[in-house]
Amino acid sequence: MSKIQFIEFDGERRFAVVPIELWERLGAQEALEDAEDLAALAQFRRTDTGARVPHSVVKRIAEGKHPIAAWRAERKLSAAELARRAGVTRQMMSLIESGKRIGTAGVLRKIANALEVPLDALLQSA
Repeated sequence: MSKIQFIEFDGERRFAVVPIELWERLGAQEALEDAEDLAALAQFRRTDTGARVPHSVVKRIAEGKHPIAAWRAERKLSAAELARRAGVTRQMMSLIESGKRIGTAGVLRKIANALEVPLDALLQSA
């Protein structure tokens, strides 16, 4: 097959079927990859929440810190100040950060709001 074939809809050319040799010569594979990248970027932009995790937070969590402690350090807050802002006791904050308590959804939501992060940023993976 050495000729280009066209597929028409309603009397208009909509698609072209080209021989692979021509496809490769024209760099169509790169064009296809660019189109796929653009589609992936568009999907990301549609679903992006804007939330970002700084490297320092990721590093602290990887070193074994509780996500709340990592974010608290990033925000330069003492445990007492974070507890005050979140409306929880300092003791509760300590128990959660040490892993002795998990914290209810309501408490974690208050802490997330005080840290100005999404709730899921404070959840530890198993």
